[in-house]
Amino acid sequence: MGETPYGHIQVSTWADERPTKDAITNVPLSNDTDFAARVEIVPFLENSKCIITLDITPQLHPKVHLTCENMISNSFEVFKVVQSGEIWRLNEMLYKGTARLSDRDHMGRSLLNVSQLSEFPSL
Repeated sequence: MGETPYGHIQVSTWADERPTKDAITNVPLSNDTDFAARVEIVPFLENSKCIITLDITPQLHPKVHLTCENMISNSFEVFKVVQSGEIWRLNEMLYKGTARLSDRDHMGRSLLNVSQLSEFPSL
């Protein structure tokens, strides 16, 4: 994790190893490893509107996806609902459009992250 004048930088990387076999004999040849990475810049200002996310996926010609994810205040009802473990209320909010699964708090945490850190991690 690092910092820029805009905000904190969070980096996630992962690898997936898969065996490669000869197409004719089906004999194992080697293990190939795919790598991927995500870089997020979470703004310092609590009233900022989005997180900048850069996804890098492994391919012959790597593709980079840059998105800006919506950030809302921790005081919004959806975070209280998620922390209380009331799944039925979350479903209702998602159905009505008053909440989105992509919503993030001012620290960049998703609804799933907030749920897991709460007293009732039920998502």
